[in-house]
Amino acid sequence: MNADGVGLPGSSGKFTPRTTTLADPGGGDITDGVDGEEAGIDGVVFSDSGRYAFFAVKKPADRQFYLVRRDLADRSDEIVSVKADGTTPEPIATGFRVNTALSAPNYATSGEGRYVAYRTAAGSVNQSDQMAVRDLQTAERWTTPVTPRKVSTFRLSVDGTKVTYITGNGGSADRRVWQATKGQADAAWLDGCFDPKSCGSGSPLELGVTPDGNTVMYNFETEDPASPYLTATNRVMVMDVRTGQKTMPYVNKGLEFVSVVFSADSSWMIAQVKLGDDFDPQYTLAARRFGTGPFVVADVLFRGSSDGFDISNDGERVAWRDGWNSGTYPDPKRMHVYSRSTKTNWTAPTVPNLGHYLDDLVDLAPSGAAVSWRAVDQNEAFLSKPWGAAVG
Repeated sequence: MNADGVGLPGSSGKFTPRTTTLADPGGGDITDGVDGEEAGIDGVVFSDSGRYAFFAVKKPADRQFYLVRRDLADRSDEIVSVKADGTTPEPIATGFRVNTALSAPNYATSGEGRYVAYRTAAGSVNQSDQMAVRDLQTAERWTTPVTPRKVSTFRLSVDGTKVTYITGNGGSADRRVWQATKGQADAAWLDGCFDPKSCGSGSPLELGVTPDGNTVMYNFETEDPASPYLTATNRVMVMDVRTGQKTMPYVNKGLEFVSVVFSADSSWMIAQVKLGDDFDPQYTLAARRFGTGPFVVADVLFRGSSDGFDISNDGERVAWRDGWNSGTYPDPKRMHVYSRSTKTNWTAPTVPNLGHYLDDLVDLAPSGAAVSWRAVDQNEAFLSKPWGAAVG
């Protein structure tokens, strides 16, 4: 620890504050005081600066979930899932209630929270066959049909005209990448397959999209014996949506990574990389600007296990949760935010009575100024809180 009692061994100093948006910089319930129940059960999505937080809230009157935008500067709330008439609140589907294996937000935002996309609901717990995109500045709204399969990952272009997403029914089977464009009747199927055991392109996992929506990247897995990528490492596909051209710039190059996450604008990537050999592998985090070559040892941030991670658009801030260590449940978990330039680390205090953090619900604001994670009760997974902090 450093002199302030936080951080990695050998680190020193504190973050230079960027923007403090949350009431308690040490960590707090982002949804505290909101009108409704089970707020943030799917996690939180931040606007670029971290000023606005988007999360789902269940209204007791009809037991439906709605999408709320909270201004963290003044704690004001607004329901932003609204029907075509511009005034009637519109229920949204929630990934957590639909399928706990795909427990991720069924909504996305872009820029400073002007545009928002969400999967509408059909009944109290089911996803409909429609996705809606709203311009919160002009109240304009457009919709697109969606496959009945569950949506696990959303990305919204900066101008609100394209939504890219991954669908799947859990696990690795039947996972595909789609992109819907404003003004087009149907979404375009970009890649993926029904069965990874007979499809060389495999099942897409993590998704990255450039701000204009024209370049899509994703890592994938395959179980197809005939696939040339069956034993390949670093399977990241890059696709130019306009031409359909695909490239794999990292396959079998550099340090092997087992998972990868792209920054909100896809300019950076962060991954768990493998050090050592197959007999004694060590997994740790590494970060690198996308398109500058494969991961190398110099990209490693620290040595140690981690789960659930994210990186800011400038590559300066990295958020991660402690990985599994003792093999028991629950392990004590802490959230961390690391500054790559100063090599200093901020560690969140333990959340009272809530000790376990789900690995798929860590969100770092694109600016790196705020972080959220979901703290889950040690004995009951449904008793959760979307915790967050301004990290300076």
